[in-house]
Amino acid sequence: MFFDPERFEPRDDRSPAWNRGAYIAEGLSHCSSCHTPRGPLGEELTNRLYQGASVDGWFAPAMTAANPAPVPWTSAELHDYLNTGASHYHGTAAGPMAPVTQGLGALSAKDQQALVTYVESIGDGDARAAHTASAVSSALDVDAQDRSRMASAGGRLFVAACASCHYNRAPDVNPNRPELGLNSAVFLDDPSNLIRVILYGINAKDGAAGIVMPGFARGLTDDDVASIAGYLRSTRTTKAPWPDLAKQVAAIRAAGTGEIR
Repeated sequence: MFFDPERFEPRDDRSPAWNRGAYIAEGLSHCSSCHTPRGPLGEELTNRLYQGASVDGWFAPAMTAANPAPVPWTSAELHDYLNTGASHYHGTAAGPMAPVTQGLGALSAKDQQALVTYVESIGDGDARAAHTASAVSSALDVDAQDRSRMASAGGRLFVAACASCHYNRAPDVNPNRPELGLNSAVFLDDPSNLIRVILYGINAKDGAAGIVMPGFARGLTDDDVASIAGYLRSTRTTKAPWPDLAKQVAAIRAAGTGEIR
């Protein structure tokens, strides 16, 4: 119903690399299919292009400047993430995005750079690159000075199950230990991504090469997972708490679409 049979038309006001990237993203990879909200008949809402959407039980974050991650998606971050499945500050690809990055990694270097050129232009991350250092410093400082973790159930569970891997100290982040104070999953209005990764982990073929995050679906109750997610939300962000977290955990677990790693 909404198929447009016209050929891709390059824009005269953009570079050849941008146009090549647009062709790859829009024509071949259809990035907007996941990252754009849809209407009641399944149509992409073009007035909300790349503003984020739910897909396959996950939430595909906004690719625009509305993405809530503290560190902007610069060309360097996009290149690493899109072509290797892991970036320095944004963590690793999981869920439906993992096979996408594996496919994009097979592109030629020229096409990879063209795709990055186009995607970066959607969020204009390079223009905000100067914010990276302060965002990283702030996240590491919050983590180092967190004195509340042993005073809450979520904090104690985080220490027991998560902190030994998700541990960073100034001056920078170890990309193999994703800093959760920088990860968009903790900042999104939808907690699905964070819940799914806690429950089912990330296996060796997804994300950073050879790095496994175990799933805790067998060892943690719904309330436990909700406590960890709520703890991270309240201590790593200034966002409003997620409502009914335990119910959302239970619904995701009951859907049975995950795989315990």
